[in-house]
Amino acid sequence: MERPEETGTGAEAPTRGREATRERILASAKTLFTSEGYGAVSSRKIASHAGVNVALINRYFGSKAGLLTEILREDGVFPGSSRRAPRRT
Repeated sequence: MERPEETGTGAEAPTRGREATRERILASAKTLFTSEGYGAVSSRKIASHAGVNVALINRYFGSKAGLLTEILREDGVFPGSSRRAPRRT
């Protein structure tokens, strides 16, 4: 699997630091959720794809569900959605 920072031309933002790490996690989650589906992707798989420790997903997003919520909020799918994780039914 290619990591998001390996797919560019090298002219992008640095690959280290809090914001860069957060963006790598988001990019990896988008890629994996799109290709494999939310239910088939674990936090560990996202972390591995992003090249980070799995604990950083919980640190930045609270959970895998919080990560999905952030992706949806940033992409404007649900404008005005809160940072709270979706309710489970």
